[in-house]
Amino acid sequence: MITKFAWITSLFCLLIFNVGQSVTAQEQQRIPLRIVLISPNNNNEDFWGQVHNFAKASAEDLGIDLTVVLNEVGSRYSYLALIKKVMSAQPKPEAVLAILYRGISANILQLSNEYNVPIFIINSPPPEDSAATIGLPRQYFKNYLGLLAPNEKKVGYLLAKHLIQVAKANKPSQVIEVVGISGTRDSTAARQRNAGLRAATAEQDNVSLKQIVFGHWEAENAYRKARLLMDRYVNLAIIWNASDLMALSTAQAIRQSPDKNILSGGVDWTKEAIFAVNRGRLAASIGGHFTDGGFALVMLYDYFNGIDFKQDPGLTSDSSLALLHSTNIHQYYDFLIQQNWQAVNFRKYSKVYQPAIKKYNFSFSTLLLHQAKEKP
Repeated sequence: MITKFAWITSLFCLLIFNVGQSVTAQEQQRIPLRIVLISPNNNNEDFWGQVHNFAKASAEDLGIDLTVVLNEVGSRYSYLALIKKVMSAQPKPEAVLAILYRGISANILQLSNEYNVPIFIINSPPPEDSAATIGLPRQYFKNYLGLLAPNEKKVGYLLAKHLIQVAKANKPSQVIEVVGISGTRDSTAARQRNAGLRAATAEQDNVSLKQIVFGHWEAENAYRKARLLMDRYVNLAIIWNASDLMALSTAQAIRQSPDKNILSGGVDWTKEAIFAVNRGRLAASIGGHFTDGGFALVMLYDYFNGIDFKQDPGLTSDSSLALLHSTNIHQYYDFLIQQNWQAVNFRKYSKVYQPAIKKYNFSFSTLLLHQAKEKP
C-alpha cells in the first residue's frame, strides 16, 4: 500500500517534472532560429532595402538570428553560388529566404535538398519555364517549405487600370495612348506585370498600347527611354512603369517637357515614390510586397515551433497589396515615409505568441494596427 507520505512525494515529483517540461517547451520557443535572407540586390537601398529592414524588425521581435546576404555581382548565377555557399556553411542555418530566377529555379531548390536546408521563397512567383518542373512547395522538393509572392499580373493590371481611369477623366472622348517601361526580359515579375498592362489596355475602349520597352530596373535607362517614347508618340497620355525607381525617372523626364500632360506610375512603394505621389508628381504606386520577408519569418517561426502554415494561409499565398494615389495617400503617408518598422509588434501576428489567432492576417491595414510594442 502506498503511504500518504509516498503519495505526496510522488505528486510533488510529478508536478516538478511537468513544470520542468513546460519551462523547457517555453525556452525552446525562445531559442533563436538562424535564418539567412539571400537578397538579389547588391545594396540596402530602394525596394530591397525596405524588404531587408522590415524582415530585420520582424526577426528582432521573434528572437530570430537573421543574416542578410547581398548579391554583390547581381547575376542569377552569382545568386545561385551564394545559395550554395550559405547552405554548405557550418553551422547550417535552420532555413533560408530566397527568390526564384528564370532558368535556375530547380537548381536553387535542388541545393536545398542536397544540403538539407529548408527554403522559403519570397517575392517571386515561379517562372513560367520551370513552374511544372519545381511543382508546388513540398511536392517535388521536400525542403521547399512555402512561397509568399505578389500576383504580378494583378500588380501590372491594377496600376494600368488606375492610370487609364485618371487619363480618361482628364481627356474625355480622346484615345488614350499608353507605353510601358518594364524591367528585364529574363525577369518573371517584369513579364507578368507586362501581361497585366496588356490585359488592362485590351479591355478598355479608346485605349491604345503603343509599345513596351525594357528599362532594366535602372533609373538612367528609364529616363532615356521615356524621352525617346515622348518624342515618338506625341499624343502620349500614360507611361506605365514596372518599378517606382523607373517611374520617378519617367516623371522627371515629363516635368522637363512642360507641354506634355502625361501620367506616370510605378510599383514598390519606395519612400521617394510615396513622397512623389503625395506631391502629385506620380499618379500612383502599388506595393506592400516589401513585407514578404518579415511575414515569411512569422510563418517560419511558428512552423519551427510546431504550428505548420500548410492549411493557413497555405503553402503558397499572395502578398498583401494596395494601390496608393492622391485620394488615399494621406492614410498611409506618415507610416510609409518614416519606415519605422521597429514600431510594429510582429508577435501579434504569430500563432505561437497569440494562440487565439485562427487565421493569419498580413494585410496592410492590419499592419497599421500592430504598431504597439507591448511585448510579453
